[in-house]
Amino acid sequence: MPRPAGRFRVSDWRLLKTLIPYGRPYARTLLLGVILLIPLSAAGAVQPILVGQGVSLLRGEATLGFLAGRPVSAGINIIALLLTITISLRLSLQAVQSWLVQQVGQRITADIRNDLFRHVLALPM
Repeated sequence: MPRPAGRFRVSDWRLLKTLIPYGRPYARTLLLGVILLIPLSAAGAVQPILVGQGVSLLRGEATLGFLAGRPVSAGINIIALLLTITISLRLSLQAVQSWLVQQVGQRITADIRNDLFRHVLALPM
């Protein structure tokens, strides 16, 4: 449906620009949440590699240097330990990152609601 000629069109970028002042007080927390994405991605990328190394070890194929020359049982134990560490690290970092982002989102929502309430109270009857 075409818009009326005199209507102002609001874009997503313009709406985002109106939210930026609300996010500024929480910039450090948001930055920390974004920075946590790097080790999260690394831990997520290592897990399939470790599983692949376990399969290669069981098949007797070439493996990475830290598994070379080890018996299958010792290599599987090392891979299981590394997988446990990476999964634990990934879950804990994901929990912290999610908590930070949700905390900032809730605070920004509260700030917007407070500003809206102040604005409504300032309006004439």
